[in-house]
Amino acid sequence: MKYLILIFITALGISNSLAQSSPLPDDGTTTSAMQNLSLQGLHSPEKPISARPLFTGAKGTTTALQILKGGQLKSHTSDVKALLICLSGQVSYGTSQGETQTLSPGGYLFIEPQVEHWVDGLEDSQLLLIK
Repeated sequence: MKYLILIFITALGISNSLAQSSPLPDDGTTTSAMQNLSLQGLHSPEKPISARPLFTGAKGTTTALQILKGGQLKSHTSDVKALLICLSGQVSYGTSQGETQTLSPGGYLFIEPQVEHWVDGLEDSQLLLIK
C-alpha cells in the first residue's frame, strides 16, 4: 500500500519542494502533466479549513485538504470508504466510536462509511482525501 501511495503522490507531482509553485487554475483550463503544482498554493493561508478538488477519475476523487493549527474539520460522515493521507503537519482524527489517531507526514488511515468523524489541526497541515 505504501508503494501505491508513493506512486500516486509522485504521479501528481507532489513533494515538499513544490511550495513555491503555481496553484491549479480556477478558470476551467487544464494544466500540463509536467507542470509543478503546489498543494499549499490551492488554499488561502487565512482559512483554517480548506478543501479543493484535486482530481476526479472514473471511479473516485482526490481532494486536497488544508487544516491549520487549531482548525477543525467538523463532525461528519462519508457515504463511501475513504483514505486520508497526511503530507505535512500533524492532525488528530477522532470518531464517535471513541477512536483517535494522530497523523504525521506519511501517515494514513482508512475512513469507514457512515462513521461520524472529525479532524483537528495540531499543526498547519496538508492532506489528501481519496474516495
